[in-house]
Amino acid sequence: MRAQNRAYLAQGADDKAAYYGQAVIKHLSQSNNKTAHIRTLLNMAQWHNGQNNALVFEEFLMAAKDLIDLDTPPDYMAQFHWLEAQYLAQNNEQEKALAAVELGLVHASSSTALNNQLRLLKAEISEHLDPKAALKAYQSYMAHREAFLQQTYDSDFKTIQHTIERQKINQDLIEEQLLNAQHSERINRMTIWALGTSLALLMVLAYLLIYHIRKKKEKEQLLQNILHHKQQLQLMEATQKPEEAVENLSGKAQLKSHLVAAMLDAVLVWESTTQSSQIELAEQSKVWTVTIDNGTLRTRSLDKYLSLEKIPQNPRWRNVIKTIHFILSQDGLDKSDRDKLEQHIDRIMPCVK
Repeated sequence: MRAQNRAYLAQGADDKAAYYGQAVIKHLSQSNNKTAHIRTLLNMAQWHNGQNNALVFEEFLMAAKDLIDLDTPPDYMAQFHWLEAQYLAQNNEQEKALAAVELGLVHASSSTALNNQLRLLKAEISEHLDPKAALKAYQSYMAHREAFLQQTYDSDFKTIQHTIERQKINQDLIEEQLLNAQHSERINRMTIWALGTSLALLMVLAYLLIYHIRKKKEKEQLLQNILHHKQQLQLMEATQKPEEAVENLSGKAQLKSHLVAAMLDAVLVWESTTQSSQIELAEQSKVWTVTIDNGTLRTRSLDKYLSLEKIPQNPRWRNVIKTIHFILSQDGLDKSDRDKLEQHIDRIMPCVK
């Protein structure tokens, strides 16, 4: 039945292979030799695993698991946990697979090939979970592998088979060195990737820090500007000097033009920024008078400064300057609006000095 099981598997008849696998398990269950029963099940499971026949591999492995107890020889316990770890790893249960490997190492003799196979499997599983742990496991595997090969070399030194074994050992060592080089290269690639990621993260953090510092400076500058305009407003309210008359007719016309342009922009900036009307501007700034006309609030004095035809002959330019300073003392202005109003101050002041 074992031969039939393998034959059907070789022909790709997985269903029939599974059927004969179950028949083999049933036949073995009739054996009185429990140890031999377990050995056969484990060997069949190992063979099917090597043939990538997961279904039959699982059947033999589970059948062996049902028989294993505290009386099972350590070597068979180690072989079972080695196969169990491979099964768990194939089913993406990496943590459980590592636990099975550790159990296998407890039972496996340090001088056996199975011990080396368990350590190699541990390294391969750890590679997907923790590269550092994988490297450590590969190093442990290499150390035990070399010790095992050395022990084999010494024990067979005086026999004819020693020459053949020595060649095999040398070949294994070369293969292990190549494998170790491949793993080292893989670890180096992962290290480079980690360093690149760290560098990119540092660059992002540096950019964010520079951006934060720049915004902080801009905020400090804005607060200084607001404080300056508040101080200017307080200074003008404290001095209350009478308006100087501008005698030059062309200078007076230019002053009127600047005052009207400044008030138009000031009212527009106020309304767009605060979403309130010029009545609120007059009330909050305390520069302009608000009157009631037929039950409606009006700002007649402010309205005169919104038109060249209505502006007084001797305009109160201080009221316009104080209004602009009041608006500039608000912290919600856009930079473009702030620059525009400050330019109006720069145009008006030379006309009255």
